[in-house]
Amino acid sequence: MSILEVIDEYVRRSTSAVFRLRSMTGQNDLMAAWRNGYLDRVGKIDSLSYEFHGSGVYIEDESFGIEIDFSLGSEPGGFDSWRLWQMIKSEPDVFKGFLNHADVSAALAGLLKSGAIESLGDSGLFTLAKAVRRND
Repeated sequence: MSILEVIDEYVRRSTSAVFRLRSMTGQNDLMAAWRNGYLDRVGKIDSLSYEFHGSGVYIEDESFGIEIDFSLGSEPGGFDSWRLWQMIKSEPDVFKGFLNHADVSAALAGLLKSGAIESLGDSGLFTLAKAVRRND
């Protein structure tokens, strides 16, 4: 599996998980809802569990868990090597080709150098460059 395929899957999963949590809680800005006391820091609704922390949330359902950062607002989609590695190591049979976090970091460095990904300000997160995005 290529690093671009891993990124696509991370973005798909994070977007889907946030959509589900928003739908189940009725809260559009999840971080604001947590910080203002509308959502508990840790909770479970049906089969969806969540745990807020710092500028993000970990969401888990019956099929996968995903670590999401909201550093730049209330939308998911930014990624970094650590978040990708968390997803990869949780399903090594699905995400083959990356043996450790250093492999993921090196692959992202290559994408950054080629212009395929762009830095999201000072957040430490990246996004796919517009020319590479598959759903735009």
